[in-house]
Amino acid sequence: MRPLFMFVHLTKRTKFHVRVCLFNKRTNTNELPAERFTNYTSNVWFVCSPNLDVQGGGNAGNALTCAARLGLNARLISKVASDAQGRGILEELKADGVDVSFFVVSEEGNSPFTYVIVDNQTKTRTCIHTPGSPPMVPDDISNATMLAALAGVKLVYFDVRLPDTALLFAHEANRRKIPILIDAERPREGLDDLLNLSDYVVCSAKFPQASC
Repeated sequence: MRPLFMFVHLTKRTKFHVRVCLFNKRTNTNELPAERFTNYTSNVWFVCSPNLDVQGGGNAGNALTCAARLGLNARLISKVASDAQGRGILEELKADGVDVSFFVVSEEGNSPFTYVIVDNQTKTRTCIHTPGSPPMVPDDISNATMLAALAGVKLVYFDVRLPDTALLFAHEANRRKIPILIDAERPREGLDDLLNLSDYVVCSAKFPQASC
């Protein structure tokens, strides 16, 4: 089976289900609903998490995992650091059958990581994102590696992260007449350049209206 190649940005996500607690310096700890936060600005706040899940995430990471689980030969190119998060990302992807042999692994820095805080009372979430460092740049991928990664590919998917490196692959895919799919979640740096090279675009119904 020829590979379905996806060049993506991915992140490891930690999801907390929280209840809000107030630490009053004059008394002790008492649980308070989130809506009462503004009444106690002089106090020190703590967020209590009765549940914790750690799992892979990100638009392209999720899409790639789904493709692999559906039986497609999915290949992922991105960058992580040689840290606990990076190792977890690679292990989880490999467990789902995703080809990670073209990953760039930095000996220094950190892998991308996102805390997702879910408030079950207000049905809201808060995302605290730590970008990967150092970021992926075109110099991380040799021309020979790029050609090998694109060999036999039927489709290239981009989520418009890491735009300089994405454009490098997009131009080569375009020269090889490999269809390009863009996940246009929202305006990002490099989106217009990638759209000019794309064959298919996926976005929300409101995105084109907001971009006009």
